[in-house]
Amino acid sequence: RPPPENRSYVFQLDLSSQSLKKLPDDIGKLNKVTAVNLSQNDLTESDLGEDFFELHNLTSLDLSHNRFRHLPPCLCMFLELQRLDIRGNDFESPLQQADMIRDLFPSCEVVY
Repeated sequence: RPPPENRSYVFQLDLSSQSLKKLPDDIGKLNKVTAVNLSQNDLTESDLGEDFFELHNLTSLDLSHNRFRHLPPCLCMFLELQRLDIRGNDFESPLQQADMIRDLFPSCEVVY
């Protein structure tokens, strides 16, 4: 975890393979972050928490290899999103989830 005085200067956050079951409560304070890797954890859509959706500059999000069954509705908060990786989750319909993202973000690359 970066020292408090440096948090606003973090641009890429790699929390992959940490056996996370929820995100840190203050993750939204990292307001300059553009890329987040949450792959290979134990997360579901309800484990992201409200603060996560404060990362308004996010362009790349890796949610691969977790336990997501649906994409979080608040994903539409990431207006700059260009790449989303949702491989290896428990989606009932991965193609339908990818189509939903493409409808919201036509220029977003969705890996599923």
